[in-house]
Amino acid sequence: MGVDPLQQLQSMNGTVGPVVAAFSFLAISTSYIGFVLGLSDFLADLLKLPSGQNKPLPYILTLIPPLILALLDPEIFFKALDFAGTYGVLVLFGVIPAAMSWSDRYSNSSSASVKIPELVPGGKITLLLVLGGSGYVVLSELIQNFQHL
Repeated sequence: MGVDPLQQLQSMNGTVGPVVAAFSFLAISTSYIGFVLGLSDFLADLLKLPSGQNKPLPYILTLIPPLILALLDPEIFFKALDFAGTYGVLVLFGVIPAAMSWSDRYSNSSSASVKIPELVPGGKITLLLVLGGSGYVVLSELIQNFQHL
């Protein structure tokens, strides 16, 4: 336990190490570039800046706050990743699909002229089990996190 798989791959032989390092660098770089361009464009739209001009303000607002947070607490990224992974995935893949199915199947709106057939059997019991299971895991994680404080 406690062995880093990237370090094992890099130490296998002289060829694999640089390939793994280059792949890791490119993966992080492309994610970072996409994040910076997307968020700075969003902030430029939010601030109603003229389009097509490279103003420094959206880039400053995109890059400086995360830099300050990272300098204040270097472990904050891992804390946020753990929080988003636990709660975000459960909400995204547990609560939202079940709530959407419930709304589609059991709402009394007459605006839906085309009824989509039920792909998953089980009805209300299955949807309640999915919602209850997701809610149970979220609540148990919240209780566990507050006990560690």
